[in-house]
Amino acid sequence: MSRSGPRSRASFLGILLLPLLVPGVSSAQPVAIEHESVACIVAEQFPVLDACFRPGPKLARARVYFRPEGVPNWYYIEASRPAPTRVTDPPDRLCRRATLPRPKKSLLQKHVEYYVDAVGKGLESSQTETYRPLVVKSRSECKDKPFAAFIPDAAVSVLPSLPAGFAGAGGLSGTTVAAVVGAGVAGVTGTVVAVTGGGGNAPVTSTTQPLAPTTQPSGVIGTTTTSTLPSVTPTTSTTTTSTLPSPPTTSTTTTTTTTLPGPCSTDVTPPAVTLTSPTVGLFFTTLLPGSFPVPFRATATDLNGVAQVEYLLDVLVALPGGPTGLRPIPGAVSSTPSNYPFAWSSAAASSFLGPTCTIEAVVVAKATDNCGNVGTASNPGIITVSKCLLVPPVSFLRRPDEIRSEPPAQTPAGWVSQLEVPGGRGQVVLNGSQALFPSAGRAVLPVRVPSGENRVEATVVQAQGRPGLWRFELGLSVEPGSLRVIAGEAALVTADAIGFRFKGRPGERVVFTFRAQR
Repeated sequence: MSRSGPRSRASFLGILLLPLLVPGVSSAQPVAIEHESVACIVAEQFPVLDACFRPGPKLARARVYFRPEGVPNWYYIEASRPAPTRVTDPPDRLCRRATLPRPKKSLLQKHVEYYVDAVGKGLESSQTETYRPLVVKSRSECKDKPFAAFIPDAAVSVLPSLPAGFAGAGGLSGTTVAAVVGAGVAGVTGTVVAVTGGGGNAPVTSTTQPLAPTTQPSGVIGTTTTSTLPSVTPTTSTTTTSTLPSPPTTSTTTTTTTTLPGPCSTDVTPPAVTLTSPTVGLFFTTLLPGSFPVPFRATATDLNGVAQVEYLLDVLVALPGGPTGLRPIPGAVSSTPSNYPFAWSSAAASSFLGPTCTIEAVVVAKATDNCGNVGTASNPGIITVSKCLLVPPVSFLRRPDEIRSEPPAQTPAGWVSQLEVPGGRGQVVLNGSQALFPSAGRAVLPVRVPSGENRVEATVVQAQGRPGLWRFELGLSVEPGSLRVIAGEAALVTADAIGFRFKGRPGERVVFTFRAQR
């Protein structure tokens, strides 16, 4: 992106690293984010955003979350491609690039909200502030304001799905691609020599200059290729030791075969895929045999046929610790075109979890067509997979070397969740280490709050499609004035309480941070 804009350096304390994850370390600082904000995004182009992280070796995952103006849900792009660096950059500075989907003209003069999110290898989290660039028709409309760099063509994978008003692929239209490829084909056929044969006097037709005659060694019946092939009566060479009988009049026929490009040469369209199972908001545990197998199903179509559908899990939270991000499910590949079924067994799920007790994840279906194009889809919500009854308290967790670690100073607290979303069921995760699942209505949340910065992620996992509010009363655990909204539409913020508006859709997520009293 343009480096002419103002630099904003964002480094917010998020998830506190559990002592059991790194021996001898009681907590860890999150990765610092350096990002130059933009004021404009050009419509019908693919915006490119760069961000740098320090210390770079600690970065586990970087994403850009975005949404169109007025939309409650967030969508994200993985910032996994390397971005250009400067000669003067310090050695621990790591830069990454994310390409956003192409905003359509329907978003002109509207804002696109975005922020950069980083997760460290110890699950510590940090985010920038939320920026609101305006979608404009051309770069000149930005005037002297910083604009997002852009490219005309890209194939972008957005999770959990592509939001309205954006296109995920196709800088060149199908007609343009066909024209480009067609020009290449014409160039090939223009050099083909087509030779007819049969009567001995058939002319050679060619769109190129005729080939020079080829002189054959003595004693061999020559085959001469010229612009015309008259009838020839071969004779025996006087320099040979054998006598060749005079054959009947013959003609030489040369056949040149040109293979025209197949359908894949112009196919740049990914297959259309829809994930139909499992639905969001479900809880699967290996402790209940009836939970498994988990049925994975999807529909996929493509002009040149679908080769396979693979299922993956985008792990958002792993408790008490473990790998996060997009992870393939071993063996979860199907080529059966009816609904591409796959059954995930209890044993396979337990193996997938490994030492992790519980994960919260988004299910992703990745379809590959017979030309190698890939399309993805997911449900805008989460599922929970667990092999434990409860997440044990931090004080009872052990490191792999079986040495007990003392947790950071913590204060027992009883938060109140007031979930007024009809038919709602929620999930609340504090610092990535404590998960609670309040139902609709008023519920007390027993939490242990570490001193210092804390991060809360709350997700509606079940709802009936009707709007409502979700209020959190945090009590004396909050340092006055430290509550900060990271994501979501806040309806209320006081010294020790915060409330959000929801549209009643499973998967809606809010994030806020606060400092705990010491």
